[in-house]
Amino acid sequence: AKEERAQVKLQLSDKPDGAIALAFRAAQDKLMESTISFIETGKPPPSASGVPSVAQAVEVIVKLGLPARELWDWHARLTTAEKIDQLNEWVAASEFPVAAIQAAAIPGLRVGTLATKPLGAEEPYLVVPSHAVMDTTTATESLVYPIIYHISENLGRPDDFHELLLFFLFEYFVQGPRSKWWPYLALLPRPEELYAPAYYTDADLSVLKGHKVHDEIVANNRRVRERFSAVRRFFFSVAGEQAIPPEVFTEENYYWAHAILDSRGIWWGGQRHLVPLLDMVNCRAGGKRPHRTEFDPDLGGAVTRTAEPYKAGDQVFEDYGQPNHVYFLFHGFSLAGNEHDCIRVSLNLKQAQREKLAVRRFGSSAYASRVSQQEEFCVRAPLDRSNNVDLANILEGDFQPVRAAVRTQLEAMGGSAEDDLARIAAAASENQKNALAFLANEKRLMRDLVAE
Repeated sequence: AKEERAQVKLQLSDKPDGAIALAFRAAQDKLMESTISFIETGKPPPSASGVPSVAQAVEVIVKLGLPARELWDWHARLTTAEKIDQLNEWVAASEFPVAAIQAAAIPGLRVGTLATKPLGAEEPYLVVPSHAVMDTTTATESLVYPIIYHISENLGRPDDFHELLLFFLFEYFVQGPRSKWWPYLALLPRPEELYAPAYYTDADLSVLKGHKVHDEIVANNRRVRERFSAVRRFFFSVAGEQAIPPEVFTEENYYWAHAILDSRGIWWGGQRHLVPLLDMVNCRAGGKRPHRTEFDPDLGGAVTRTAEPYKAGDQVFEDYGQPNHVYFLFHGFSLAGNEHDCIRVSLNLKQAQREKLAVRRFGSSAYASRVSQQEEFCVRAPLDRSNNVDLANILEGDFQPVRAAVRTQLEAMGGSAEDDLARIAAAASENQKNALAFLANEKRLMRDLVAE
């Protein structure tokens, strides 16, 4: 029940985020046990959980209705600069324990963040209080929560991703400007402002043909659209069509919400969170260390510290510590000089090699069956033992099979570095330019690996 969850949070206010996450999940398990009758009958017993029934929640939502058209129209006329001002004002009013950055318009990047004062290395520059974060905990404050709760109980298992997605859909499209999170939600990029491959046209995708990322994008996009039908059908079977009406629960809106969670979610405590202001911080390679956000009860929220010093007015960046194929798949960009980048290489492993890898991964060669015969490795430069421990172990320091595999990929892609630059310059769209830049970065790393 909501009250039980609140009690758990109070009891754990002095524990680290990992303990909070584990105990919170234990509380969810306890709540699930108390509503077995619902799983068996399909009828939520409000007295068992303390959570309002689906019918009660729908009644409240229907009485509230959708925001007036005039309210939507007024907000639609706001410029990006005005939305930025609204977010900064909301952050100030929300009493963030630390907010040493503010959102700002950044040419070429749409929105970023600027330091509002000088910041030293490892200094907290943002502490976002729990009540300002959008996650499965603050979802309990939403009018749609009873429906999410009973859907989860009906499934018999938690689905944190879709709990957050339904919460997000409801707050954006049903609550809209009335939502407490609206100043944050209003500034999120709409589909036409997203450069993620989720929104690539066939022409954009065509420049990636021959690279495995092309097939991954196509498969991901198809999987999300197929998932939509099942999710909406199940939601309507439990809650009817009044809580999130069909004109709101559309494939387009679901697809966009999915892309937002994929591209802007920030993780700690084993869960994904949407974090106002923090997710406006842009990415840059070459940071002193990868980005890290942790829940700190002593500081009163989710804490992010600088990896390096900044002067007042500087744009603040984070190095998110991911390889370029991850950046590109979910965000649509890649970074030159990314020290965390790698080339994915598949190798056929002999039984002895699978046993060695099982020892490293699972502690015993007895688990060799868990290691695929065709195993994929993320190969980093320089190609040595310190950067590629698993490979060095199973190949006994002989990296020639890896170089051969990388060389084969490079030859299949073709073209020189000069050719890559010319293709980028002649790209027909921004998406194609980003895709070609990703391929150029891949080939640059391949050349480095082959040349060693």
